[in-house]
Amino acid sequence: MSGAWERVPPNHEGGGLLNLVASLEEALGGRPQAPPATALPPVALRGAEAVVLLLVDGLGLELLQRRGGPLLEALRAPLTSVCPATTASAVTTCLTGEPPGRHGLTGWFVWLRELGAVTAVLPWRPRAAGPAWSPGAWPEAGTVLRLRPLAARLPGPACLVTEAPLVATPYSRAAAAGWHPFPYQGLEGLVARTVEAVETSLPPGPRLVHAYWPELDRLQHRLGPDHPEVAGHLQALEEAVLELAARLRARGVPLLVIADHGLVPVERSLELERHPELRALLRLPLCGEPRLAYCYVRPGRERAFEAYVAGRLGTCCRLHRAEELVAAGWYGPPPHHPELAERLGDYVLEAAPGWVLRDRLPGEEAHPLRGAHGGLSPAEMRIPLLAFL
Repeated sequence: MSGAWERVPPNHEGGGLLNLVASLEEALGGRPQAPPATALPPVALRGAEAVVLLLVDGLGLELLQRRGGPLLEALRAPLTSVCPATTASAVTTCLTGEPPGRHGLTGWFVWLRELGAVTAVLPWRPRAAGPAWSPGAWPEAGTVLRLRPLAARLPGPACLVTEAPLVATPYSRAAAAGWHPFPYQGLEGLVARTVEAVETSLPPGPRLVHAYWPELDRLQHRLGPDHPEVAGHLQALEEAVLELAARLRARGVPLLVIADHGLVPVERSLELERHPELRALLRLPLCGEPRLAYCYVRPGRERAFEAYVAGRLGTCCRLHRAEELVAAGWYGPPPHHPELAERLGDYVLEAAPGWVLRDRLPGEEAHPLRGAHGGLSPAEMRIPLLAFL
């Protein structure tokens, strides 16, 4: 097993992603539901015609520190991600200004009692769906998720710069309702469309421009965080960010660069099909993330489940009662989403360093992971706040 077991809990009191969004909201005339970021108070941004927030998926602080260079020189402060440290939860926090315990998106796979299905919320499809399944077979994501987009609380316009295929997805329609879309292709398109979102004519008022770059995360999942191709992509990304910063600086527009999470190398995998006795104790497939899995135990089998995990899985994961993690503040302060308890299940399995926890349903393809996230290790939870003011 690689590395010591170190945990970085999410900071919601001024040192986390949630607080950065609160600073942006207050600076642009809104009334945030969380304290502002200590490292970037709203006064530092007030008066700008626009503020650009670029979220680079998978740009963990440790990855950036290994890289060094001009981006690291712009480090304003380290922040924490949300729990779980994953795109579905963290990006939704950016688009709503709420922690996962309030917006209710608690990982990649979420048990939605409203639909009676374990759901991949970003592609908006049931986990067990076959190739013929269509999103048209389901209600709109907005009617089920009932998210409260940040754009509705801002007096000025909000713009979303994202890859063209992601603009009109069911998730985007739910989480980014009210945001003006600016689709792009490639790094050059990201820079050009972000500048266009700042300059284009929109209703008056200071505007928030939220840009999103996903390729760094995809590469790390497929190749691992330490692969040379990841380093090469990071160099190209660095050049694009510096170009964007220069073009925005000429207009007096601040650029903030943030991540949703970092990734860790995958060394070992716990495959649930190799533990049929454990699988028989569960009433649903694993939900959440490979590094933080939610377990739904058959009624009356709780002690057997606890005993199996303690006796057979102690080297690869730790067991928590879900309600204890909520009470400890992992998912953010109350008020909580009315379905939060259902979406977390009975127990949470926290993977050890180097491990992922996986089950595969009939018909699902195997997707080997070289890099993963969702846990609370420093590499996953610590994200950089880069400021070009």
